[in-house]
Amino acid sequence: MGRRLYGRCDFTRNLSGLFHEKLGKNQSHAEWLMLACLDHLQHKPQKPIPSIFPPHTSPPIISPMSDRLTQLSKLYDADANDPFLTYGIALEHGKLGNFSEALTWLDKTVALDEHYCYAYFQQAKMHEEEGNTPQALAAIDLGIQKSQACGDEKAAGELAELREMIQD
Repeated sequence: MGRRLYGRCDFTRNLSGLFHEKLGKNQSHAEWLMLACLDHLQHKPQKPIPSIFPPHTSPPIISPMSDRLTQLSKLYDADANDPFLTYGIALEHGKLGNFSEALTWLDKTVALDEHYCYAYFQQAKMHEEEGNTPQALAAIDLGIQKSQACGDEKAAGELAELREMIQD
């Protein structure tokens, strides 16, 4: 059998050697890795690729979450009485780790529709993330009451399961 063109051992050995060879230069790890890959694939040394960012800075991180949050905020500005929008905004803040902001939006959601049962579920999760177990359990209890009152047994069951997970 013939030798594999891009064998794992050869690539790892070459990548390691090139990385250590370039350690003394003032380049980012991403530039080192890119150069090592180019050197390996083209079998010739590459000149350093100039960075478009000033030294000691990183490229800006563009989050798709912030784009969704912007879109939801625009929709909310057009219709502030839609609990689906406030719930969506709350979830986006939660995904970004802004739990207190998420809880504010979840409060708006249940103020607009007290039977929006999954808002109580999310409130409990956010309170638990913040380390506030008593508040999490209170949100679960209220959510179970509201979901049973409107006949949403599925939501009541999921809230009860969440309570068991939190209490363990």
